[in-house]
Formats: sequence, structure tokens, C-alpha cells
Amino acid sequence: MTDAPLPSQYFAGLSAQQTGEIETLTAELAAERSVGLAAVAAARAKAEGGLEGLSEEERAAFQPFLTAYQRWSFAAITPAMVKLSDANFEELALDPERMMLVQFSTSWCGPCHRAAPVLNELAERGARVGKLDCEVAVDTARRFAIASYPTFVLYVKGKMKAIYRGPRTVEDFEAWLSEFE
Repeated sequence: MTDAPLPSQYFAGLSAQQTGEIETLTAELAAERSVGLAAVAAARAKAEGGLEGLSEEERAAFQPFLTAYQRWSFAAITPAMVKLSDANFEELALDPERMMLVQFSTSWCGPCHRAAPVLNELAERGARVGKLDCEVAVDTARRFAIASYPTFVLYVKGKMKAIYRGPRTVEDFEAWLSEFE
């Protein structure tokens, strides 16, 4: 995207391909938000010293990069989970033959990122687990009145069945899900 130095706290240990994925998403988000790539690059370079040193304008310019990084990192830690969207939610989460646990989240939500590896392991063990980014799939988030993140909703045979509010361990999720099988 640019020749600006990459803030090391975000790119340490990433491959060129991973960095490229973040760069591509950054460019897409900057275009959506009408933020110039030069402004993004300048804010990124300055952010190497820490976000607290950024002005409001620089923070706004840095936001497409930060959002891209957060979305990429969430996807990277949840490969076994089904990526849901406004376009595929009906088909995948509301399947009339199956059940699916859905994590409604946002890219900036710390508790969402902390719960993600647990849910990914749950998916690896065979549970159908979906992830929906409420900042991207706005219509679906509104449809189900999602107001806090993360929200864990179980859909059974096309119907919303329950909301999970318990401890966030694989074993606790498995025990809870077994109640609905």
C-alpha cells in the first residue's frame, strides 16, 4: 500500500502474505471512508510511537488500518468458525435442519477476541459455530437487536433458541450445547 514503516507492534512475526492481506483490507476501508492513503500512511508512521501521540485527525486516518488489522486478526484466530454475513445468515445460521451457535462481535471488542479461540476450538471439536461482525453485517445485528458484544446466540432448526451467558470455556459451551441436542 505505502512505503511508510509498518508499526512493529502490529506486524511483528507476520508473513509478507499476511501483511499484504491487511494492506488490501486497509485500502478497501480507507476508500469506503473517503480517507486518503497518504493520510493513513502518515498516521501509521506516527503511530509507531504510540497511539496517544496522535491528533484527532490522525486517529481518524489511522482507523481504517486499525480496523483492518483487528478484522484480519479475528479471522486468523477463528479459521474453524463459519464466517456469517447479511447475505448468508439465513442459509447458514437459520438452517432448518441443524443448530448453530453464533458469536455476534465487533473487530474492536476485546472480550470478543478473548472468546474467539475458545469458540474456534469448539468448532474444531465438531460444533457448528459461526461468527458475525456486527459492524459489517449491520442489518442482521439490527434484526436480532444485538446491543452488546460478544453475544452468543444458539439457533436450532431455524429458530433463535437461547442466549449463552455462562463461563467461556470449551467444556462449559459443550455442556450447554448438549442440552439442546
